[in-house]
Amino acid sequence: MAGTLGVKFGRFQNALCGTVMTLVLAVISAHVAAEIEQTRGRLETVEVTAQAANASNDIDHQRNADKIVAVQTSEAIGELPDANVSEALQRIPG
Repeated sequence: MAGTLGVKFGRFQNALCGTVMTLVLAVISAHVAAEIEQTRGRLETVEVTAQAANASNDIDHQRNADKIVAVQTSEAIGELPDANVSEALQRIPG
């Protein structure tokens, strides 16, 4: 009889544990769904100023030059997909 009681109690514990886990997951899912709904209404703005500032500085340098120049900053060359600087310089016209 003790063995039968132990088996029933083990099944009860498993069922209880499963029920508690299901409830916890349901609460977490509801919380995550509410967070997603709140963030959907918000609009995020991403401003990129570094590239625009570099381009503006390059254009100003070209305008202020006494002769015709092609300005390429090290940052701009570093963004090219070339393996080294000599390959990147081949892309520059002139």
